[in-house]
Amino acid sequence: MICHSTVRHILHLQVASILFVAGGAMAQVATPSEAKTLNELRVEAETARASGNHAQAASAYSQLAERVPENAEYWHRAFRAYRSMDSTALALKHLEKALSLGYFYDARWTYEAALMNARLGHTDDAILWAERALDAGYSGRARLRSESAFNEIRADERFRKLAGIPPDSLSRIDNWRFDLEYFVAEAQRLHVSPRGEAHSDTFLDAAQSMHDRLPSMTDEQIVLAFMRLAALLKDGHSVVYGPQSDSPIDIDLSELPVRFYLFSDGLFIVEADDNWRHLIGSRVTRIGQLSPDDALARLADFRGVDNAMTMRWLGVQFYLRRYLMLRAIGASGAQPQLSLSVVDRDGEARTVSIGSADWEARRKLRSQARPDTALWLRHVDESYWLKVMPDLSTVYFQFNQVRDKGNGEQPLAQFAVTLADSLKGSSSRNLVIDLRHNNGGNNSLVRPLLQQIIGWEVSHPENRLWVITGRNTFSAAQNFLNQLERYTDATIVGEPSSSSPNFVGEETDIVLPWSKLSASISSRYWQDSDPTDRRPWVIPDVPVDLSSDAYFTNRDPVLEVVFSLIRGD
Repeated sequence: MICHSTVRHILHLQVASILFVAGGAMAQVATPSEAKTLNELRVEAETARASGNHAQAASAYSQLAERVPENAEYWHRAFRAYRSMDSTALALKHLEKALSLGYFYDARWTYEAALMNARLGHTDDAILWAERALDAGYSGRARLRSESAFNEIRADERFRKLAGIPPDSLSRIDNWRFDLEYFVAEAQRLHVSPRGEAHSDTFLDAAQSMHDRLPSMTDEQIVLAFMRLAALLKDGHSVVYGPQSDSPIDIDLSELPVRFYLFSDGLFIVEADDNWRHLIGSRVTRIGQLSPDDALARLADFRGVDNAMTMRWLGVQFYLRRYLMLRAIGASGAQPQLSLSVVDRDGEARTVSIGSADWEARRKLRSQARPDTALWLRHVDESYWLKVMPDLSTVYFQFNQVRDKGNGEQPLAQFAVTLADSLKGSSSRNLVIDLRHNNGGNNSLVRPLLQQIIGWEVSHPENRLWVITGRNTFSAAQNFLNQLERYTDATIVGEPSSSSPNFVGEETDIVLPWSKLSASISSRYWQDSDPTDRRPWVIPDVPVDLSSDAYFTNRDPVLEVVFSLIRGD
């Protein structure tokens, strides 16, 4: 069966009926019979691609590319078919042509051209295409140092420079300086903020100061300095995480065996290992000698954000638990030991001394293991799920991650159809989309979902859309929220989102060559809102906060408000 998009493309061919000769110097109008032949080829190519017949797909797409040489998509699909057949030389020929025509994702595919040239033993061309990939903004530069295809050319000085391979026998300080220069160069190459932070005097002066102070700094201090440097890029995706397992540096990565959450009435302990479970439900009044507000304010020096909600989420969930960070802000001493002042559930104030433990805190807010868990906390680890609520003429759809479930489960595109069927089958007039646990994923997956939601909303004047946001609504979830805000009449309820409507953001794989510090530098500027939109976040139409009392008594004030509005109370 041919998909609708294929039919549309065929119709476009019939309407346009234009063939471009190679080089684009002249145009030739196709006759009806020629257009029919093109359509037949297109159908043959699409059918072969869908069925996995790579040889037939390669032949058909290659013929289409020769017939319509200005169509980069034909060249690229021929490349992919030949690549699936391990026909490297033919794949490379078609890929290079697609790239010469301006095919999108050029950085990724230019890197692919470098790989194939290396596999074919074309050293000079491999280096040339690798350089082009970096110039085009390819973010996986570390792969040049590890990809087996480049083994034969890794000793070439031109390639070593591109890959960022340090000279042999450098001292510890010179190795750190090599990493610092590499990080600054990557920031200037990749970071796409229109404000130009990576080229600012503030960023460059901080890098120079760090360079000068390196001989007197410990490894831990240097890691913290890198984190400060990344924070100066001023976005929520540019960050230094820490050393990989094969790093030559040894720093303390121990963590507190408790997990915090910042409610409307203060910072509370919501999870802990077995030794500290009695502290769950306690309000934190002091972290060392710092108030929770002061501690979070100091942590902001080490983490770039899109807006203040980012630190309420990431700062509390991760940074406030790490002894590396607790020492950096002056909350603890050299040893992994923290003085924590709390008011417990009985109202008793006390101070406890907590060390570290081999305990991994779970991501995202969780329930307190009650049999009657509040709806929004029941399936936090599922990427998406829904519940039909006939008494409210409502479908509740919780969207927790912008990614397919995998493991043979229903992908998001199919779930979009299930959602539409559930709305139609139940005759529901309300759709509630809960984005409070969604910190992002793959933007390319949401189109089928948006189509079904928009189609449902416009299909009947009584249909109403409700969207719940929070501090964890970030990255690709923010982009999804932007589209809902622009193209629907949704009522937004809850907390502000954690990204800006237009934001610099893309997780990249940056690994510093010597220290093996893992990092990310945002390499895309997303403008899913109006280009002039400078809001730091999306403010709900109906703001609703979560208090500690509501959480610990298993209430969800946000859904209570939404359901009240649906009922017309």
